[in-house]
Amino acid sequence: MKSISAYRELDVNQLHDTVEAFNLPAVNRHDAAQHQFSQELLLSGALNAAAIQYHLGGFYFTETGRQQEQSLANPFGMAFVSPYVPPTVADLGPAVASSAENESIGIYADVSWTPRTLDAFTLNAGGRYSRDTRDAERVGSPAADTDYSRFDPSFTVDYRWTDELHTYARYATAYRAGGFNLLNSNLSPFEPEKLTSYELGLKAQWLDRRLRTNLAAFWQTYQDMQLDFIDPATQQVYTLNAGEATFDGVEGEFEFLPTDALRISADVTYMYARQSGEIINPFTQTPVFGTSLPNAPKWKYNASIEYRFPPSSVGTFSMLVGYSFRDEETSNGGPGSAGDPRPSYDLVNARLALSDISLGRGRLSLALWGNNLADDEYQYYHYFGAAIIGQPRSYGINLVYSYE
Repeated sequence: MKSISAYRELDVNQLHDTVEAFNLPAVNRHDAAQHQFSQELLLSGALNAAAIQYHLGGFYFTETGRQQEQSLANPFGMAFVSPYVPPTVADLGPAVASSAENESIGIYADVSWTPRTLDAFTLNAGGRYSRDTRDAERVGSPAADTDYSRFDPSFTVDYRWTDELHTYARYATAYRAGGFNLLNSNLSPFEPEKLTSYELGLKAQWLDRRLRTNLAAFWQTYQDMQLDFIDPATQQVYTLNAGEATFDGVEGEFEFLPTDALRISADVTYMYARQSGEIINPFTQTPVFGTSLPNAPKWKYNASIEYRFPPSSVGTFSMLVGYSFRDEETSNGGPGSAGDPRPSYDLVNARLALSDISLGRGRLSLALWGNNLADDEYQYYHYFGAAIIGQPRSYGINLVYSYE
């Protein structure tokens, strides 16, 4: 039996000045506070001489949050009167307060069966029942609440051809609960988003287990996608269920050890994400063009080389150099986002470490690392002209002491 308990608090105070991004005096202030608690219980075991292995669990989550939003009372009017004078906090309109309480309960089970007469074959079946409750309040609007429940199954068939090679096929469903967008004045709920996933995979080790390859092909379909739309009459953002989407692609993970001291690793993912069917703007009743799916780069890959010198009386010295690439993508999908993606970028990192240093009853490890060594300027978030720039070249030292 395993018990996992967690608690977290969060306080946020933000002031956004996006004049340069939108070419008009756009300033808003956002204050928020949130705390959450979760508890999970997991029971694991085996039956029938380990031919059947099982996991049974329960999960509980609760959170409470509140926020205040302030924006310019009339940004367009100010732009015409004083286009070259930036607005200040004193120009902000009255604060609009809102709050939410969320609760989630889940019960799940996972069972694997390996027949004694065919020990290379394993059948896995699982399922989760979820129930989510959402309560929301906003100044000037009546309180609102809603709840959702769903059962999601999963099935996996695994066959081990040899001790170094096995293949599998998997089917699973999942959902993302609905709720409320606290930026809406009328707190109208949006429905859950549903996912169906298929996956085929191969995991193998070659060359006396010095080469490891993990390959997978996947196909995923989304229904009732949660997309943001702007009401042209009020300029408020609404989260609505609109359209379907398909994600399919392949991914691979590779690790090669030419010698005991040298390790070469790489992973690559190709994904083709697209929306299917016509998406209608609920406010204008016209087709929406130029939409995209957020955080869905077509290509993403990483590679690293690590060399570990033989242990010495001082400790073990190692060197690692890593390279990563992430293709262009939109940070926030929805109408108009397809033509304004975040550019692709690549990064080079390195690490020098001296580990296994004997000190007292424990061992000491010392590492010097550097990230973005080329000091490239890149965006890790981009939204209609506004961008958050990634961290420039940085260095650091890690010191770790482990003892019994």
